Amino acid sequence: MSKNWSTIFRRRLRILQLIPEKDFITKNELCGQLQKEWGEKDITEKMVKQDLADLTKFEEGDEEKDDFFKFLKPTDIGKLSTPLPIKKMNLKGNPKGDGSSLGYQWYPGTKQLLLADLTSDQAFILLMVKQFIEQSFPPEVVEQIGPLFNQASEVVKQKNARKSKNWLNNIVIEQRGMPLKRAEYDPIILGKINTALFEQKKIDIKSVNPMGDEQFIKNVQPLGLVIKEPKSYLIYSVFPDNVVKNVSLIRIKEVQITTAKCTRPDDFKIRDHIPGKINDTTIKLQLHILNPLIIQNLKENPIETEDGKLDWREMPKESYPQAEVLTCVVRNTHGLRQWILGLEQGAVVLKPAELRKEMRTLVDGMHKLYH
Repeated sequence: MSKNWSTIFRRRLRILQLIPEKDFITKNELCGQLQKEWGEKDITEKMVKQDLADLTKFEEGDEEKDDFFKFLKPTDIGKLSTPLPIKKMNLKGNPKGDGSSLGYQWYPGTKQLLLADLTSDQAFILLMVKQFIEQSFPPEVVEQIGPLFNQASEVVKQKNARKSKNWLNNIVIEQRGMPLKRAEYDPIILGKINTALFEQKKIDIKSVNPMGDEQFIKNVQPLGLVIKEPKSYLIYSVFPDNVVKNVSLIRIKEVQITTAKCTRPDDFKIRDHIPGKINDTTIKLQLHILNPLIIQNLKENPIETEDGKLDWREMPKESYPQAEVLTCVVRNTHGLRQWILGLEQGAVVLKPAELRKEMRTLVDGMHKLYH
């Protein structure tokens, strides 16, 4: 049987990424981390042992190579062939023979030189993205791509460590609306759902309903994931009724991937099943906007429309000196209503009539609560 060189390359590249520069990591620790990321069936201790042997193999003149790495400069990196500048150290006094007592570490300053493939601009963007996803995902999920963020951090620090710290301290990703604590869910659950979606396999799940009762659902067809602040949802159906439903990831406690193939509906569209969407998919919204600052903000930062179009029409100056009417096709969601209420006295719904009536009912109800 021929070797799968693509898999071997990806596994060894990940090993190189996991080997630290300031501490040591053992073969067993590397194996455990790879099994956690890729699954126990796909990673064995024998594989990792062979990978480490090949990656750190010394030929004749080991001592000379070792001394060379100790004094390696960035300008010398082109002189390297094999082995890679990885230091091996006996961490327990006497090796057991299986390599479990050996620790691996990059020589100072070499890891970034050999593995860095990010430009400064890419590193800046990645570190800003990190702040954004930290507001939407549990820490355990963010940690799974931690090495990529660490690499970006090192690239920025190489430009200037002090300026790097100052820059990061002056970047803020502000949430829209009221900041809510992000939902905590098991990253292993998310990983299994993503795998099932990718492989188009059915899953069995154990979840907890709002009352705290456990539910076991078999032959679940995962149809999609909706990532929202602060919750995320699995969109699914169950044979034989195949009604599309959703469940928050924080309510899912166990996931088992089966061998059964999913039968995904041909007409399924994930955006039609986003939690919070109401009745029709879209509506034609007409807003009478009275506040010139709102008009300016919406022209600079337009709302997302279904057809990409925004129609602005000025009102008669004698009656409304600074008002305009905005007409656009938007998704019919709870978020739309919250956004309109957030405009306060600066805007009023003209059409559709059903939404105008609904907003009046909401405002009248709020008015009664405050009187």
